[in-house]
Formats: sequence, C-alpha cells, structure tokens
Amino acid sequence: MMRKTDTLYGVSKNHKFYMNEYECGAWAVLFGCGITYLIFRFYGLF
Repeated sequence: MMRKTDTLYGVSKNHKFYMNEYECGAWAVLFGCGITYLIFRFYGLF
C-alpha cells in the first residue's frame, strides 16, 4: 500500500502539468455550465 502511494505521489509530482490541465478542464466545465445556466435562465427556461 505504501509502495503504491509512493508511486502515485511520484507520478503526480513529476506530472504537475497533467494536474494543471485537469484543474483547468474542471474549471472550464463549471464555467461553461454557469454560462449555459445564465442563458437558459435569461430565456426563462428555468
């Protein structure tokens, strides 16, 4: 278990670019959903 954790930690440590990409993707999805919600609300669909 410790060995697996160390491996995962090493991967995440060496691939911060991947983590940043994932976070940017998550924020983009949230932002997109927020915009879509505002548009729908503006047109009275919600």
